[in-house]
Amino acid sequence: MSHLVRVTDGFEQVVAVDERFDLFSRAWCVAELVEAESSGIPQTIQIHSIDAVDNHYGSLATLDVRDCKASRQEDKHFILQRIQDVESFNSRMQWLIFGEEGLLKDCVDALERSRIFGKVVHRALRRSLDNLVRSATKHEADLEMALDGDSSSSSESVNSDSSLV
Repeated sequence: MSHLVRVTDGFEQVVAVDERFDLFSRAWCVAELVEAESSGIPQTIQIHSIDAVDNHYGSLATLDVRDCKASRQEDKHFILQRIQDVESFNSRMQWLIFGEEGLLKDCVDALERSRIFGKVVHRALRRSLDNLVRSATKHEADLEMALDGDSSSSSESVNSDSSLV
């Protein structure tokens, strides 16, 4: 995709969404949408109707690449393996769909977009907090090990000193 955008003037991705929005449940499709956006490829969307957006809004708002399907399990595994941070990927996908310049920008009002943005920020903050807690826990364990090591060597030096008496 990134090659095509470099060598083809006016190249863009047209996202043709079926009435049931199955496109967003397919791992390859979701991965290609994010790849196109990451590569700076302009994207436009064609949808069946605003009613179709309303009917599938809930599944779009909770889209998680781990829940997407592929014809072959190996394909899904390959796609998930290439995603370094699934939560960031999911947040980016939400922004790509519902963001200010997202695919559905003309289908979702400003209030709803603000709510969605709040969810994206909440996910990012939760991920940052989880990383901070993991880091603090690791440092605490390292400190305890270091202190335990110092206590052992202090006891050994006291025992060796007492044997001299």
